[in-house]
Amino acid sequence: YLLLTALRLRKVSLSVTQAHADLQEHTAALGRAEAELRLYATVFTNASEGMLITDAHSRIIAANPAFSRITGYSPAEVVGRSPALLNSGRQDAGFYRRMWSTLASRGKWQGELWNRRRDGSIYPEWLSITAVQGEGDGEEGGPCNYIGIFSDITERKEAEARILHLAHHDPLTNLPNRALLNDRLGQTLLQARRDGRGAAVLLLDLDRFKTINDTLGHERGDSLLLEVCARCRRVLRDTDTLARLSGDEFVIVLPDATTADVAADTARRLLDAIALPCRLGEHEISITASIGIALFARDGSDESTLLRNADAAMHRAKEAGRNAFEFYAEDMNTSSLGRLLLEHQLRGAAERGELLLHYQPKVSAADGRLGGFEALLRWQHPELGMVAPGQFIPL
Repeated sequence: YLLLTALRLRKVSLSVTQAHADLQEHTAALGRAEAELRLYATVFTNASEGMLITDAHSRIIAANPAFSRITGYSPAEVVGRSPALLNSGRQDAGFYRRMWSTLASRGKWQGELWNRRRDGSIYPEWLSITAVQGEGDGEEGGPCNYIGIFSDITERKEAEARILHLAHHDPLTNLPNRALLNDRLGQTLLQARRDGRGAAVLLLDLDRFKTINDTLGHERGDSLLLEVCARCRRVLRDTDTLARLSGDEFVIVLPDATTADVAADTARRLLDAIALPCRLGEHEISITASIGIALFARDGSDESTLLRNADAAMHRAKEAGRNAFEFYAEDMNTSSLGRLLLEHQLRGAAERGELLLHYQPKVSAADGRLGGFEALLRWQHPELGMVAPGQFIPL
């Protein structure tokens, strides 16, 4: 650096001393400025965020290494060009108008957007833009530069998507859970009302699954559930919904079931597919299912009613011998309510002394001799009288 100072020397020694002091002060100031510039350059070069500097006319004048790492463009490829070369097309013109309006009024903007890399892939980023006021080539009183700092938030967006997926899907089968089922069923019913079309809800419950689970273990039980899901998917269409409610209970929504025959045909094919033998390790087993069917709008016009009525029909199918399907009928809810009340009352029947033993003699048909007694359990209900074994033993 060269600093020239012109002085009129009257008192030579004093003037030279003053000039020397001024020179030292300027040299120190330049040193501090150099140190600051080196610090800024280090930050710009080593920052993990992409940095972009443009002039007042949105021409790129500098880009840091992180910009190149994220976008795939080298600084030489972008200097002199507009940041619009990163535009993915996912944001409309209104988005950019609002962004520039905020920059003009507040001097800064930040938000999420999607940009395009050099290889054509699209990625999400979090971008902050600051308008720099000062002397330069900007409009009078306007910014002379814009500084953009951005981060690639792909990993964060993927994590958010995984969390959202887990909130709406069963972790074992990856099927929609109850929350997503209610949403899809609601949309199906809305569309059915609008188009004047039918829809069907099928509630499928595996027969005696608990026995298999307890005998072969939960791991084999889970494998069986996955196989059942795969078989159901092969039967159903892409527009149908297969959801897992709990354990071995599933719901199928048929949005285009215009007649009962459509629902019956689907139920029949589901039962046939599930009943095929299945190998679990060294074991080959067969399992069946019971299905209850409720039709919109004959059996209900809202989600909860249709699910409740399909459940009642499913229990009737089990009572009829399992490996079958039943359509909902109005008397089923009365029967289901009676069964529920009876089950509740049975829990305390022994403590109340209502369960009795009746002894039935066993007589030889050959000689009429008494061979023993058979103990039979009976339930003396205080209101219903003697409850038949066929009513309370299945409970």
